[in-house]
Amino acid sequence: MVPLALYGLPVLGVRLDPHAVTALSLLQGICAFAAGGLAYARRGQVDYRQLRTSGPALGAGGLLGGLASAAAPASLLVLVFAIVVTAAAGLLLLPPPTSPPRVPAAALLAAALCALIGTLGGAAGIGAGVLVIPVLLYLLGMPPRTANGTGLVLPVFISGPAFVGKALTGQVPWELVPVVALTALAGAVLGSIVTVSVSPTALRRGLSGLTGALALTVWVQLLLPLARGLRAPW
Repeated sequence: MVPLALYGLPVLGVRLDPHAVTALSLLQGICAFAAGGLAYARRGQVDYRQLRTSGPALGAGGLLGGLASAAAPASLLVLVFAIVVTAAAGLLLLPPPTSPPRVPAAALLAAALCALIGTLGGAAGIGAGVLVIPVLLYLLGMPPRTANGTGLVLPVFISGPAFVGKALTGQVPWELVPVVALTALAGAVLGSIVTVSVSPTALRRGLSGLTGALALTVWVQLLLPLARGLRAPW
């Protein structure tokens, strides 16, 4: 959502400020939960105990990030997005553990990481499910399909409060909200249907490849203008 809006729309003559783009990206995450997350829940692939454990930490971080992003320069928001998706792409290349990991105070560490993920995701305009899923897989030892389903639902704790924070600080282009909401709902429903026939390994590698491609796109668009002494396109 973020790279497409920042670098694809200008080709069509439409330019959006990164603050508006990150707000719309959060809305897309909320719609993904509403459609795709509920589909996973019906199949019993959501860990509700983990929602109660990690959700509040993600929500607190998301609200803080959404509020703080109003004062952040546009270039900083894009840089945070690039760092988050680059880290996620690398983490998703790791194979899931064959046995539950033994990490001292794993639940407490997971809550702290979720608070950090929520803050970064709220500022950068992403639900940050790509960062939540590695925490569920490698720190808490959750089965891959349950981690996918839980990781799709958990980011709503980021997206909801962060979207409220951005709305309260005037960052939401309300005229575009219906378009983003309808298309995101349709895409999430389609994705939840397709994923049933795809192996967890293929899902993880596909998500890593897509995330890596997004990260590369953002880094190129972020660094090239700096190298040429030009202003960024937004």
